[in-house]
Amino acid sequence: MHPRRIIEGVTNQESILRDLMALPPEAQKMVVDYIAYLRLHYTRVPQEATDTLPDLQDEPFIGLWRDRTDMTDSEAWVRAIRTREWRLGAARNHELGLDADHQQGLSL
Repeated sequence: MHPRRIIEGVTNQESILRDLMALPPEAQKMVVDYIAYLRLHYTRVPQEATDTLPDLQDEPFIGLWRDRTDMTDSEAWVRAIRTREWRLGAARNHELGLDADHQQGLSL
């Protein structure tokens, strides 16, 4: 399509329709699908919709582990997990004969 057609208004619409109708049915469907994609992609979201975020408390993942008795103190739980993993990692490194200089950047 010639770029000048985009500026010509109603004549442009008639020309586009003629061009579309001259295509085989499969290509016409592709054009219609592409237009639908562009409309979806370039649809503007109203500003007020982007200004407000949903309440975090309403998210389904909040409280997911509420019934876990081993996690009543989440900070202590994370600290214990990290300590255990670091000790296991240190033990593996010791078994492999790696000292602190060799451990930098190495994850086992």
